[in-house]
Amino acid sequence: MADVPANPKLWNLLLGQAKAKYPSHGKNLAFPASKWLREEYARQGGKFVASKRDVDPKLRDVKKDAEDAKKRKIAEKKKKQKQLGFLN
Repeated sequence: MADVPANPKLWNLLLGQAKAKYPSHGKNLAFPASKWLREEYARQGGKFVASKRDVDPKLRDVKKDAEDAKKRKIAEKKKKQKQLGFLN
């Protein structure tokens, strides 16, 4: 099943709207918000692709990619420190 939005900019815009419109459970969206998000994304012409590599470079959300890269780097650093015994 295709599960990566082909237009991340549109997806992130609608994600913000869904979070404002519906109550959320921490970082995760509630079911009604998630359903609305997928339906609205499809209604506005959004498609899903099999892999992030299949996303058109012009449609990428560079800001979000940079944030994700930072978070991933921090998580990897914590994991490494934990393996070395510096964190519990």
